[in-house]
Amino acid sequence: MPTIDISPSTQDGRIFKSTNDSGGGWATTRNATTGTVSSTSTAITNAVSVSLQASRAGGDDHSLSRTFFTFDTSGITTTVSTASLYIYGQTFGAADLFVIRSEHGFILGTGDIDAIYHWVGTTADGLGAGDEESNVTKYSQEIITWNTGAYNTIELTPQARIDIQSLDSFKVCLIESVHDLRDIAPTSYTARSGVRFVESSSSYDPYLRTTYDAAVTDNATFFGANF
Repeated sequence: MPTIDISPSTQDGRIFKSTNDSGGGWATTRNATTGTVSSTSTAITNAVSVSLQASRAGGDDHSLSRTFFTFDTSGITTTVSTASLYIYGQTFGAADLFVIRSEHGFILGTGDIDAIYHWVGTTADGLGAGDEESNVTKYSQEIITWNTGAYNTIELTPQARIDIQSLDSFKVCLIESVHDLRDIAPTSYTARSGVRFVESSSSYDPYLRTTYDAAVTDNATFFGANF
């Protein structure tokens, strides 16, 4: 069975959103359909995060960050037996997270903040009304330990393996799970995990490792056949 490591597109990156209390606070942040894109950074310390912080302008700022990767899997057409995502951690590791299926564009744009497969959006209230956990397609178990200064090995689900085989572009979002995914507004709370991106160097590049069945070639010899 061949094993292959696939680096993501250089359009990997983070999308960030922040809103003050005066602008609607957590609900506006969580219901956002646009955000600020960072797609050229080598590393971001709050690549996956939620935060509640006092604002210099008064009140509180509510923010979140989601990270996106695209992998070219067009060359994989046979059954995938194993798949793992390798992400090098940077500085902070306090945010619990899931890897979920995404539908962001090949060029990561401001409107991709909620471009998540089967994401509903618009209903968040900070008390769970906008809980998306049962809507999204999870590609991993919940990650509750995040290594910094080392690779995090994330084993992907059977559905992820199916999608790697069937999709030409395998797209994922790393999303904070305790507050962002489940729509529970943080209170006096900051959780963030840092990520190294493909712009770093080969020593820190994220990558997707898959093992898949070798393609069968049609070169069989039929014993006794008379053509």
